[in-house]
Amino acid sequence: MTKGKLLIRDKIAPFDTQLRGGSGNYVYNLSTELASRGWQVDMLSPSSLNYEAPKTEGVNYEFFDYSNPTTIYGRFKHTFQGWRKVSEITKSNHYDLVIDNISHLPHLPLQYYTKENNSALIVHNLKMKSAIKTSGILKASTIVGVEKLLPYLNPDQIICAGPSTEARVQNKLDFDSTAVLRPCINTNSIGYNYDPKSKKVLFLGRITDIKNVGLLLDAWKILAEKFPEFELIIAGDGPKRKELERRTKEEKISRVTFTGFVEGKEKKNLLEESLAMVIPSMFEGYVTTGLEAMAAGTIVVGSDRRGINDYVIDSENGYLFPYDDLHSFEEILSAILSNPTEHQSIAEAGYKTSKRHSAERFGDRADEIVDTLVNTPPTYQ
Repeated sequence: MTKGKLLIRDKIAPFDTQLRGGSGNYVYNLSTELASRGWQVDMLSPSSLNYEAPKTEGVNYEFFDYSNPTTIYGRFKHTFQGWRKVSEITKSNHYDLVIDNISHLPHLPLQYYTKENNSALIVHNLKMKSAIKTSGILKASTIVGVEKLLPYLNPDQIICAGPSTEARVQNKLDFDSTAVLRPCINTNSIGYNYDPKSKKVLFLGRITDIKNVGLLLDAWKILAEKFPEFELIIAGDGPKRKELERRTKEEKISRVTFTGFVEGKEKKNLLEESLAMVIPSMFEGYVTTGLEAMAAGTIVVGSDRRGINDYVIDSENGYLFPYDDLHSFEEILSAILSNPTEHQSIAEAGYKTSKRHSAERFGDRADEIVDTLVNTPPTYQ
């Protein structure tokens, strides 16, 4: 006997590891962990051209009649295409709770169709005016408009990926019915391997404006001269990759390798073999690659911004530098590369932090949140 029936919707097939990113990974883990605790979960998303849906007990996949959108135009078009499928699935099933992973320009939110149901929204990262820094005026205005409308969907709760996102939801949207559900990583799949003899510095993630990889190249131009034995590995893909590869070649920045998208054993090896991992982002939702690096004993150096400072504590379990401060960024990396053995205690503290983000803890907290929502009268009643 199941605890109840849930509908979870995402903008991208959450099992598509190449496209899903941190937000999709979060939703995938949410569905599987809730299913393992006795909930029947229907997952609604576009279909994937790259991966087949996994056979997970307790999880049923429902798809729109289109594949993962990869452009803003595609998402906008699917806003209208998705209406009929959402209406069909919600009318033919009784759900105890519907959970929508809100993205910008999704199909019409589930709450529009399920006013009689308990409902929740997942907010991985509330951008608001920060969107202007990484998007054109038109796109940024759309993002801000969508985010400001979230409270008017009248959800019973907004589930936030981290405390900084919760604070923004409460302060920027004046919405207090929130809960924090921190993401998880598979702590057992990565081996702790702090190696002071390692000569690798790693960036791992989507190569976009938000990730601020250009600042890393600025720092590496200096560091490559001081530490000629070290190598910078930029692992990932994204719209800024070709531009940064071209810049690296034109400016003759030495010992920089762009690997493209990595997963599985290749990703695991990079995490375990690197001395430090850098996260120079403008902001994050709750960057799990940093947690994976900590699990591997790799020292995390990140900008002091939301989604990073949710769990990185400067000089305790990692290092933080003021956002876009090239001098501070370069100084911290220089200190690590100069004398790696002095920073072993930081790696050990980071490892302990990663262990607090296990799938078991995530699942227990998700179960608690969902159980409370299911047994609370819907806001619309």
